[in-house]
Amino acid sequence: MRDARSGLMSTLDKARSVEFQRIDRAVHNWLIVIGAYEIVLIIAAVVAAISLSGSQNANWLLLLLIVIVLALVGLALIPLRGTLMEQAYGRRMLGVEAELEQAVDRAAQQQIKIGTQLRADAIAPFLRLVEAQVSQVDELKQQLDSHERGLVALEKELGGLRE
Repeated sequence: MRDARSGLMSTLDKARSVEFQRIDRAVHNWLIVIGAYEIVLIIAAVVAAISLSGSQNANWLLLLLIVIVLALVGLALIPLRGTLMEQAYGRRMLGVEAELEQAVDRAAQQQIKIGTQLRADAIAPFLRLVEAQVSQVDELKQQLDSHERGLVALEKELGGLRE
């Protein structure tokens, strides 16, 4: 049982620490990617604004609209990534749950086996006593049967002598 408990605890500890670290790294990396995307977007907008400043037919409104749309697309990717991380985390937790269920099942089967063996060990002397008494009763019954047959034979002889 101690082996099962240590196995369960190691699985739980692994799930707690590894999953937390994995999620923390994924969030950290994703925020870096989104930050880099937004910085590149701002730099591209500044470069486009500088290039448009020299032309006579400047479409500032179009540039502003494109920058806002691209920025919103970048920000919209954050909840999407969160949903993907949630699904991955759910799959990993289902795996941990299955592993824990298997460990508990193994421990339960081991406990059932030990309990069955303990019961068998506890009743073995009583079973031996009952078997010994049954064999003694069978021997006595056989002896009584043989004595009965002898008595019946004697009765027949006595019945034959009376006649």
